[in-house]
Amino acid sequence: EMFLDTAVKRDSVASHAKALGYTPGSAKAPIAYVDVTVNNANTASVTMTAGHAFDTTISGTSYQFVNITARTLQPTSGVYTYSNIPIYEGSWVTTKFTVDTTDSDQLFIIPNANVDISTLSVSIQTSSTDTTLTTFTKANNLVEVKSTTNAYFIQETLDGEWEVYFGDGVVGTALIDGNIVILAYVVTNEIDANGATAFTSATNISGFGDITIVTNTAAAGGAAPESIETIKYNAPFSY
Repeated sequence: EMFLDTAVKRDSVASHAKALGYTPGSAKAPIAYVDVTVNNANTASVTMTAGHAFDTTISGTSYQFVNITARTLQPTSGVYTYSNIPIYEGSWVTTKFTVDTTDSDQLFIIPNANVDISTLSVSIQTSSTDTTLTTFTKANNLVEVKSTTNAYFIQETLDGEWEVYFGDGVVGTALIDGNIVILAYVVTNEIDANGATAFTSATNISGFGDITIVTNTAAAGGAAPESIETIKYNAPFSY
């Protein structure tokens, strides 16, 4: 297990890949692209929340797709249409942690299997009494990460879970005691909903329920996490 070429355990392979600056691919949610028209809206704008759900059925099995970005829309010529937006198969999950700087062992582990890391949203709430939110972005190049850069890092743990971690005040902004870490992400069924084409809105949008959905691109791209073999092949190229 000492070398990437000969390691056979996933945790060993992931550890070697990290040393090369490579993050293994997570599960991937199928993505469909749809137009969503709110027919009976009559307000200045309508908002589709992050996590808004759409239902579909494949071979008698029901699946849920979700919008992962809050979207506020003003009408165009009286028509309220969200054009060609992506929706992801799975459940929209939010996990929160309160930062305790006295706990040297504190980790921010996503407690769910089959997380699509590409959907991960990371924000920091100042405290339980100050609800100001700051969005953190994934660091892809350490050269661009300064001491005040609001960046997060992610790695696969030895147990096959995903850990989000933050800077130390030298490389990336350091969190302080009482900050609340908010992680939002999609937990997917991987390949099961590939090919879905017909969707209905599971709930109202801004209180309006007459909703028409036109599918532009059928759901595709759902996949299992990257295999050990492909990690071993791809990791050296990222070095």
